[in-house]
Amino acid sequence: MACDTETAARLAVGARDAAGGEGVVRVFGCLPPLCESHRPDLAVAFLEKEGEDFVRDTYRGIAEALVRGGPVDGFIVETANVWGEVDCA
Repeated sequence: MACDTETAARLAVGARDAAGGEGVVRVFGCLPPLCESHRPDLAVAFLEKEGEDFVRDTYRGIAEALVRGGPVDGFIVETANVWGEVDCA
């Protein structure tokens, strides 16, 4: 997964730069939901089952890959529906 994430960031930044958007266009990396994104009850259960350390470490790995590949200019926490997930991201 990290290799694909790095590639995605590299391609996005490269496309922006090739189009002359460096310094004007910002590239944001996505920190996606790690489980079902439309059921808060399942997100809570996932956090309880896997633990906050697992979720935090997973988001850290994604973020580090986006920085290595890009680097991206920022991050978007996408479709988070419980505060515990946002806090870990």
